[in-house]
Amino acid sequence: MGRRGIEKAGSPVPRPRRPSRRPPSDLYRPELARFLVRVLSSLAIYHRYELQGIERIPSGPALLVANHSAGASLTDGLFLIRYYELRGTAEPVHPLAHDFFFKRLHLGRLIGPLGVVAANHENSREVLARGRKILVFPGSDHDSLRPWSRRKEVVLAGHTGFARLAIEAGVPIVPVVTAGAHEVFVVLTQGKRLAKALGLERFVRWHSFPVTLCLPWIVAVGPLAYLPYLPLPARITTRIAEPLAPQWWESLAEAGEERVERVYEETRSRMQRTLTELYAERRFPVLG
Repeated sequence: MGRRGIEKAGSPVPRPRRPSRRPPSDLYRPELARFLVRVLSSLAIYHRYELQGIERIPSGPALLVANHSAGASLTDGLFLIRYYELRGTAEPVHPLAHDFFFKRLHLGRLIGPLGVVAANHENSREVLARGRKILVFPGSDHDSLRPWSRRKEVVLAGHTGFARLAIEAGVPIVPVVTAGAHEVFVVLTQGKRLAKALGLERFVRWHSFPVTLCLPWIVAVGPLAYLPYLPLPARITTRIAEPLAPQWWESLAEAGEERVERVYEETRSRMQRTLTELYAERRFPVLG
């Protein structure tokens, strides 16, 4: 008797159930985070790294919004190294990473245990709902590959998704601002027009086709600028700026997208003000 005959006889064939989606934050392994701290602690020494204001990071869920620097360098990870050294690994911070690392390079099994999750709204809501923290770099390569002449600027590129997420989830926004990380190499030109002409925005969501000076490549053009390189020993400092609590935007008269824009602009303004202060304390490029 065929399947239809069985169903008519009152004995339907159950359809196989799809396995439930495993939350990406489940991949996090504290022991690997501790291992990463040990391995990369020498990088913090190399860059004379300093983290200021960690006491401003609240316990519980929060959205940590950072400026993005240094292209393919690991220097943006110095914040996590020092955070885990001071706070331990029991309360993880989950960095959001470009889908390219998961869908094209298939690195999910490698970076997932370190707490990294693919950057999308579903993953972000899941992490915050579990009472954990997210680290997001809204500027993407608009920020990480900005020219040397703009190294003192915070470039969030109008990406308001983080503000919308914080409002929806009711969690504070914590600005994480780093100075010096964009002095570990030199971006001569960002090449945004060329990236658009080549269709990189459409195919891999890259907005830059840069020309950089870095070791050992000397001159790196286009995709070569996304390769790892030896960073200059620039002094790097991260300062946690004053967080935006949900009460701040709940008191606003604006609602909907206007409120999102206000939260975005206030965050960007606090970050830029902090970066300007940090650079005012530096005397020379690279040396600090």
